[in-house]
Amino acid sequence: MQLAERFGIPVRTRSIQYDATLVSSAPRPWIAISDRLHLETWGVFCVVHEVGHLLLHPGSRDLYLRSPGWLSKTESQANVIALLALWPHRSAPYPKILEIKEDNGLVHLTIALTTQLRYDLGQTWTSRQLTLQRYK
Repeated sequence: MQLAERFGIPVRTRSIQYDATLVSSAPRPWIAISDRLHLETWGVFCVVHEVGHLLLHPGSRDLYLRSPGWLSKTESQANVIALLALWPHRSAPYPKILEIKEDNGLVHLTIALTTQLRYDLGQTWTSRQLTLQRYK
């Protein structure tokens, strides 16, 4: 949430159908986030994802409500921004979401990431699971 504030993007909790959405039709963009979400985990991911859209895709009107929309280039780029913001390491792991599954209020992300960037041998890839609590 602090990242959105640093960019001057208000975040407002609302009773909405979707997890989060970037509202850009107003004079100033803002992010609506569902009041059902667990804000410290999935909520943070969603807010940073929407900030990513604003920074990477200004003026875009793409809207992806269901899978396979998250596989598009637009959504993948916003997902990477969100993952990097949540990543506990200092160095960028160059993450990519391979799969998203939901189960009993948890979101399970399978993420591919580079563990080493070597120009002589190429990149070394691994995959990890990241689980975020979706709802309160």
